[in-house]
Amino acid sequence: MSTRHSFLSTTGLIRPSSVAYATEDVHPSRHAPPCGTKRGRRALQTKAANEPPVHRARAGIIPLGPAFIIGLAVFLSVLFILSLSCAFLADEDGKPAFAALLDDVAANTPGIVLIGDDVDVDVDEPALTIRWSIIACGQAFILPGSGGAHGSADCGLPAMSLSLFVDGGSDPAATYDPTLFPYSNGSGQRNSIQNMFQFDDDHVLDVHEARLYPFDTYLLTSTLRAMSLPDNQSLPIQRLATLSVTSSFVISSSDAPTFVEGVQGVQTASRDLMLRVRRPAEARLYALLLFGASWMLAHATVALVAFSWTLKGADKVLRHAAFAFLVVLLIPQLRNAMPDAPGFDGVLIDAIGFFPQMLTSAASVLMLIAMSVKRELEILDSSPAVEERIKEVPAPLSNGADEDAEGRGVHRHRPHAEPQSHILIIHLEPSAMPVGIEAWVTQIPPVTRAWLVLSILTSLAVQCQLVTPLQLYFSFKAAFTNMQPWRAFTTFFYFGSISLDFVFHMFFFMRYSRMLEESSFANRKADYFWMLFLSSLMLLVLSPLVNLPFLSAPLAFVPIYLWSRRHPSTPISLFGMVTITAPYLPLALVGLAWMLNGTWRAAAGDLLGCAVGHVAWFMRDVWMREMVGGPTFLSEAPEPLKRLFGDI
Repeated sequence: MSTRHSFLSTTGLIRPSSVAYATEDVHPSRHAPPCGTKRGRRALQTKAANEPPVHRARAGIIPLGPAFIIGLAVFLSVLFILSLSCAFLADEDGKPAFAALLDDVAANTPGIVLIGDDVDVDVDEPALTIRWSIIACGQAFILPGSGGAHGSADCGLPAMSLSLFVDGGSDPAATYDPTLFPYSNGSGQRNSIQNMFQFDDDHVLDVHEARLYPFDTYLLTSTLRAMSLPDNQSLPIQRLATLSVTSSFVISSSDAPTFVEGVQGVQTASRDLMLRVRRPAEARLYALLLFGASWMLAHATVALVAFSWTLKGADKVLRHAAFAFLVVLLIPQLRNAMPDAPGFDGVLIDAIGFFPQMLTSAASVLMLIAMSVKRELEILDSSPAVEERIKEVPAPLSNGADEDAEGRGVHRHRPHAEPQSHILIIHLEPSAMPVGIEAWVTQIPPVTRAWLVLSILTSLAVQCQLVTPLQLYFSFKAAFTNMQPWRAFTTFFYFGSISLDFVFHMFFFMRYSRMLEESSFANRKADYFWMLFLSSLMLLVLSPLVNLPFLSAPLAFVPIYLWSRRHPSTPISLFGMVTITAPYLPLALVGLAWMLNGTWRAAAGDLLGCAVGHVAWFMRDVWMREMVGGPTFLSEAPEPLKRLFGDI
């Protein structure tokens, strides 16, 4: 009886179950297997150690090893990359785009031809620029030694001098002189100097359909004529042709012979060009996909509002608000990703897309935040009453004199010491403690909290296209000469667009400003505000020296520097690798900014903030103690400001 084997079984990937391959040893006797004794087990262990590993078959199929799978994956990846790289290989057999047209002109209607080698469309202007190449076809018209232009052996540089006029202009748009072309020393061939036979032609586009992006279409009609030099005779232009496809547009061109009637009725030959510029189909499809994705995200924020309305807790509502906020940040990025999209100047895709999407998403964010706050208040209202236990503890009276170890009086001056007669201790039950974002915001000291909120709102306004950074930066001319005084305030609240760099600035600024306000300026909100106000004035005066349009980062460095000088022994770990003391923190941050950006100019604002912070520290902690012996208007806020902040 013959046995038939399949291909997989013959190659070894599948073996019949009857073949004793990678199977257990079968022993007929149950009572005395070789492994039943110590000697037998030791012999089997020695045999297994000496034999190579065997892949066990499952249902007759041998599993592939990890080395084979990794090798196959690498091979397929390399094959995929090589196949894509073939797209960069030029078609050696293909002729240049204008070769057939030039050959036809040389054979049938020899003369001057203008080829539009490049067409640049700017929809924001809106304008179109064509770079024309002056070509002559036919042996009677081409300059000897210049044949082979655009792949046509019968076309090259014109042999005669000429001037070209565009759209009825009295001055020539370009002048061509063949005697200026140099010869090659070796071959004697004419060298084609591009600027000597090419010129740019600028036009204003018809924008009647510009607002229909991505289905906008632009039309252009132009007329060109050529005159020979020096006899100033008319030269007919046989053809006008441009590229049909650019990186962002599809161009349909056609030309027709015309004539221009001169002053004495003399007809001058000319040629008209008609261009129709539109978006390619793939660009339209991509823009519509981004348009649809933006609306889906906006609808998702509305759905989150409806879903959050039925929730009881505040945590999930806050997560939904965070997602909606990410949508607000993402929609402008999707709008900017549309291929060669026009600016935000009222095109249809913004009227029915971007603007209502931003309004919908922003409204959803506000509603979700309001819901979260409402849920927090409901939790607080439903929680047990706050148990307040007030203890009056006599505060230690100090007249500035301490005793050393031997009982001798040692006088230590303590600036800003305020006598307190009682200490108020309030104990809150854990169930009554505020939770969530409300607690985090309310725990921030008031001056730092106001600065943080204004900075975030300013960046959000820029992100939502409500204002632009050009309306916020500071310069003396813009603020005072042009009567735009708000720039002196907004320059301190804009830390850049919302990004990772913005988050880092907010983190360092809030962390050290909060610690400084809670420690050195505890219960002295007016003094902290006064210190920041004087620092802001100093930065405004010094800003022309470093040419900084925004002074938010330098001002944020002032509390960092002041905190570091007032806590000289506090250790700080940088990224868990280096530990330094607090006075070196500003220098470390300046060095980090310098290294990350590769130039000291990136750290100029931080250095300016360190300088102003040093002045603030000197006036408060050194000058007041050593030279004056008490507070001055530079170190302590005026009384009206203290009353305004409720400090007195």
